Amino acid sequence: MHRNFLFFNIVIKLYYFYLFKNFFKKNHFKKNCFFIHENQPWEKSLIYHWKKNQKEKIFGVINSSIRFWDLRFEKSKISPHKLLVNGHDSYDKLLTLSYNESDLKIVETLRYENLINTSVTKSKSNNEILVLLDYSNYSNKILVEILNNSNLINNFNVTIKNHPLNDFKKNINFKYSKFDDTKMIKDFDIVICTNRTTASVDYYLMGKSLSILLEPNFFNFSPLKGKNDCNFFKDYNQLDQILKNTSNNRKNNNSNFFMIDPDYPKWKEILNYGI
Repeated sequence: MHRNFLFFNIVIKLYYFYLFKNFFKKNHFKKNCFFIHENQPWEKSLIYHWKKNQKEKIFGVINSSIRFWDLRFEKSKISPHKLLVNGHDSYDKLLTLSYNESDLKIVETLRYENLINTSVTKSKSNNEILVLLDYSNYSNKILVEILNNSNLINNFNVTIKNHPLNDFKKNINFKYSKFDDTKMIKDFDIVICTNRTTASVDYYLMGKSLSILLEPNFFNFSPLKGKNDCNFFKDYNQLDQILKNTSNNRKNNNSNFFMIDPDYPKWKEILNYGI
């Protein structure tokens, strides 16, 4: 976070500003512009110079899930003509971040359709656990400490999947194997993860039983916050209670989380006729 206040980051933002300024002065487009919206600094330069130099509209596309109180998605004074959101969950959260209904339009998800349509065979054993570690070492440390103190964790076959940018291996005292390409997601009955990761949504949509860590003195940033069919725990006693009673009997019924339609009528309407 502190890097945002250092000099070279200011130079980078200025670079983006003048890059888009020069580009759109020299180039004019007869089609609308679409970009993945995450409220990154370069996006504001893109939006500002597009609106200043182009006649067509510019749309921000919400391509992932949105976490509770994720200020990256708070409405900015420099905003696209409309935000295209991938379902009712994202739509409702954006309304709490200063957006009006007129700023938003729900369209079919482009990222998660294959996950939702994938048929996942559930194991009969309820004995396989997948642990998703985080980018944050602090989150990983807390989760591993809880798993180390669990009285039941050694009753399960545990597989650990590291974050792609963090190969965390510290102080893991229970038996586990590492996730690799030979393991199939369908073989896991229970998924344990931190509340910061949006990867939990992938497994939720597959119908997996989710157990999500609530870190002390920290907000619940899980995109699944408020979902009654997910389990949240703060310590090893709560986790053991979940492991004692959990069976993988969640129904894969998440039609309202993302908008799904293989014919993409909402997208076709926008691409063919605009808004």
